[in-house]
Amino acid sequence: MYISIIRWRNKNIAVRKQKITVRKVLSDYNLTTKMDMPGRQTF
Repeated sequence: MYISIIRWRNKNIAVRKQKITVRKVLSDYNLTTKMDMPGRQTF
């Protein structure tokens, strides 16, 4: 059981890191699209 808890926590950390990177990519993409197309709404 203890091992499964550790595994679950590691999975959560990995998912959180993935979400952070996805958000960073989205923000970078929004910045580039904002430069390309003025007046575009960003997240």
